Order: sequence, then structure tokens, then C-alpha cells
Amino acid sequence: MPPTRAQRPIQYRDRQRRVWYVSEVARLKLVSAAIDGPSHFLVIRFERDGEERFARWIGGEDWHQRDALQRLFAEAEPVGSESAARAQMPEAVEAEPVATAAEPNDDATHVAQPDERTSLEERTSAGWDYEPQQALLVAEPPKGDRWVHEIKLDGFRMGVSVAGRGKTRGARIISRNGTDYTAEFPEIVAAAVELPARAALLDGEIVVLDERGRSSFRLLQQLGANRRGLAFFAFDLLALEGEDLKPLPLQERKRRLQELIGQRRSAIRYTPHFEADGAAVFAHACRLGAEGIVSKCRTAPYRAGKRSDDWQKTKCVRRQEFVVGGFTEPEGSRVGVGAILVGYYEGESLRFAGKVGTGRGWNDAFGRRLRALLEPLEIDAPPFEPVPPGALGRLAHWVEPRLVAEVQFAEWTGDGKIRHPSLQGIRADKRPTDVRRELAE
Repeated sequence: MPPTRAQRPIQYRDRQRRVWYVSEVARLKLVSAAIDGPSHFLVIRFERDGEERFARWIGGEDWHQRDALQRLFAEAEPVGSESAARAQMPEAVEAEPVATAAEPNDDATHVAQPDERTSLEERTSAGWDYEPQQALLVAEPPKGDRWVHEIKLDGFRMGVSVAGRGKTRGARIISRNGTDYTAEFPEIVAAAVELPARAALLDGEIVVLDERGRSSFRLLQQLGANRRGLAFFAFDLLALEGEDLKPLPLQERKRRLQELIGQRRSAIRYTPHFEADGAAVFAHACRLGAEGIVSKCRTAPYRAGKRSDDWQKTKCVRRQEFVVGGFTEPEGSRVGVGAILVGYYEGESLRFAGKVGTGRGWNDAFGRRLRALLEPLEIDAPPFEPVPPGALGRLAHWVEPRLVAEVQFAEWTGDGKIRHPSLQGIRADKRPTDVRRELAE
């Protein structure tokens, strides 16, 4: 068993002037089947007089800074609380908006101050709340000319907001859970402030393209110093110049989006669609090695925060997110973790779906880092209802259901388990309690 990362605690005083001792208890490079890159998941502990709180951080050593500690403490959950048991693995800590000058005579990079950030939010107030519409999984694409079809992208769903002019011009990148990713993708921020609009809110996907131009979730999670292929593909426009566009039909929103982005080659790109027969587009996407397609009703409004049949996704392979609820000891020559135990929520209950012990790049280093991330989350009682049967239920290590793994698999069995699963990565952009079993309708 790898030792817990030792580090001298830092003292932090909260608003009640209570002294907490803060330390990093686990670290894992951004998790995927092949871990690489400068960003890390860190588990941060606040401790005083027998009381403990845990928070998560994505980034580097700047979590030591006072403002970062304040945000971490505000997000930390007390051990044993109901909210902590169901909390998500936070995707990132709120960051200051990164802004760049838009006027020719002012080429200095500028970081917005708190009063400027308020101004940014005011300028994007119309339609600002980013609550992305979700697509319904179906067995085959819909038919008819009411539909347009997009290639399903394999990345992180994000909203990009831009507002202001000159030194106060700034941009923000927000996940579907409302977490700020601005500092993680400066290239996209720089491209956003170049858009010809004083205020806009775009919906889309952050991806990394491989050598064949396909979006690759694995390459996104390996993103390091080499940022080649990184892009934000915008497929919807939710607000523009203070106007809420969500009530407009999709075809009008996409027309305005295409006009906004134009033909420039930058880190922000327009997502094209196809008006051909859905079955033909789907077959072509599968031949190209894409995950699938998303079919959208051209006359429908944007239904924020809802899963609607106005948007329907058809997948070439079986793949979805699962919640990590435990792990097993390694056997033979394997180190760190034998397998992770995963499940999905059905109502308030976490249902066991199987164990995953393979994946591209699952090596000894990955096993050790995964173990270091999971151990601080260990709990005594299994989170699954019912408990996995047999030796697995007796011998597994149980963890708080905070981590979301993306898994590719062959099929569902009759008793609700997955066959031949393979870990694709661990997602930082989805709340565990939102993970449900996906069945085509």
C-alpha cells in the first residue's frame, strides 16, 4: 500500500477566527487510462479539534494561497455529513476570469479584478445561467427533415461567456455543474475575447483532436505542455448582446452562432451539422470512428437544464459514466488497485454495475496514483444497494461515491451488469448523483 503523501500542515483561520490545519493528503495527475499533464486532482484536508473537512482541487501548488484556501474551505464538506457522502468530485476551484485586451493600442494581458468581474456578470445577465440541455439516448436516429445531425464530440461539455471591452473585457469557461474552468484553458479564453460581440454565451464541447481530426477523450485527459489539437467546438448560442436566445428555434440560434464565429481558424470553432438522412449520417460517423451522433429538432427552443427528445443521441459503441463506489486489492504482479467497483443511481440508491480492471494505459504507475486518490475517500459501509454478492461484497474497500468513471463496454446483462468493461478515464465534469443507467428508447 503506498504511503499517504506527507506534508507539513498549513494554518488557516476561517471567518470565525478558528485555526484549521490544512494539508494535502492525496494527489493524482488528471486521471485517465494514461495519466499525463500538469493538472492534478488533490485531496485537501482541514482539521481542528477532532473535526475534519475535505475538499478537492484541480491544479498545482497554488492551492496554498490565501484566496485559494478560502474557496477550498467554502467548498469543503464535513466528514460523515449526508451532503459529503453524495458530493461530486469538484471539477475545479473558482478562478478569476482571465482577460486580454481587445483594443489595438492595449496589448497587455489583464486579469479582471473583483469589481470588474461583477461588471462582467452584469453584462451577461440575460441568459447567463448555464444549464445545458441534455440529449435523450435512442436506438436509432430520428427520421424526417425536422432534424439536423451533429457528430457527437468526445470531450468536456462547457459554456463560454465573453463580455466587456478594452481592459475590462474578459471571458469565462463554466462547466455544466457551474464550476469555473477559466484558468485551465487560456487558449480558449484568448479566442473568446476576440469574438466580435460585447457579450455572448456559447454552449459547446472542449476537445482535443487526434491526427485524423477526431475528438479524443484520452488525449484531452493527457493534455500537458503540448496543447496541439485543443479546441472549443460551439454548437449553440444561448445569449448575445444581452438578449436571451434560448426561446428561439435551433436553426436561428445556429445561424447567429455561425455569423459570430465566422471562418477564422482559432481555438473556438463552429460545429457543423448535416441535413442528410439520420441513418446515413450515423453510419458515416461510425465508420469514421466517432462515438455517435446527436440529432436536434431544427425548430425547437433550447430547453435549459432538461433532457428532452428535441435532442436525441445515437451511439456507435456502448459507453457511459459510472460512479466509483469501491476498489479491490491487486493480485499477482499488479500494484495499487485490482479493479474499481462502479455503479449508477436509481432514485436515491447506488446500484452496482460491475468492476473495471482494464483500460488503455492501466499500468503500475496508474494503479498507485489511483490508490492514492481512493484511499482518502474510504468508508466502512458499502455505498451500493444492495451490496455486491459473495467475496466481492466482503473483501472490497468502499469509498464515498464522489468519483465518476467513463467506461466502454460490450453490453448490459440481464441482471444489470456490464460485460467486458474498459476504463476510458475519470470525468471531472459530471456530478455523481446525475449518473443514471443509459438505455436507448
